[in-house]
This record gives sequence, C-alpha cells and structure tokens, in this order.
Amino acid sequence: MKKYLVLAKKGCPFCEKAIKFLKDHKVKLNIKYVGDDFTNQEFKQKYQSSPTYPKVIVFEKEKGEKKWKELETIMTSDELIDKHTE
Repeated sequence: MKKYLVLAKKGCPFCEKAIKFLKDHKVKLNIKYVGDDFTNQEFKQKYQSSPTYPKVIVFEKEKGEKKWKELETIMTSDELIDKHTE
C-alpha cells in the first residue's frame, strides 16, 4: 500500500492545492505542518536544495522492500496519482 506524506505550511495556496488534489484522488494521506510538527529550520536543513512548500513524499513497499520517494510535484499529470493509488 502506498501512502503520501505532505509537509505543508498553513495558509500556503500551493500546499492547499496539493492536499486537495491528493484528497480528491482518495490516497492515504498524512499531513504535517511547519510550526506544529516540525520547525522551518529542520525543514530547510533537510531540503537544502529545494526548501519550498509543499513537499510530497510517497512511501511504498515494493517486493518486500520499503522505500521513500520524494516527489517535487504531484500535479503534473493524473498518471502519477494513478501509479501510486491502489
């Protein structure tokens, strides 16, 4: 089963759009907000090359192996969601 983690900032229109998109596609979704679940400094340290919100991360289990995959964007095509929903 694939799950999505969204690292978001409250009031961010791009975050709201990504969350709505995932909810509309009925994927398993966990949302964490800067200030509530992590600090902006922690976020910037982890994502130095692209410290912008939202970050969407897909957790999937393939062939018994667990993998985390970061997605820079989720809304470039519906095909992406189709590949990650079950």
